[in-house]
Amino acid sequence: TRHDFGSIPQGQVATAEITVRNTGQGALKIEAVSTSCGCTSARVEPTTIPPGGEGRLLIRYDSGLHPDSGPVRRYIYIASNDPDEPEVEVIITADVQEPTS
Repeated sequence: TRHDFGSIPQGQVATAEITVRNTGQGALKIEAVSTSCGCTSARVEPTTIPPGGEGRLLIRYDSGLHPDSGPVRRYIYIASNDPDEPEVEVIITADVQEPTS
């Protein structure tokens, strides 16, 4: 799974919401959500998704926490009780633009 924020001005906070679906037969329990960088935070609500149900992955990327502009790629890791995919990786990308003066 991936999400592209597109072009964002340096210093801007970008947010996104991705639907998380439970296609399994049992309740999907989100055990942990971690990110590859302090500039990115994420959480899944609710942390238990019933069979056939949906939740939301809420993502926040703060481009102001890095001085560089240009393309960026960050990772979100979601650990759950899913026996087939105990960890899912979500890639987020953005093209951070230098501020105009």
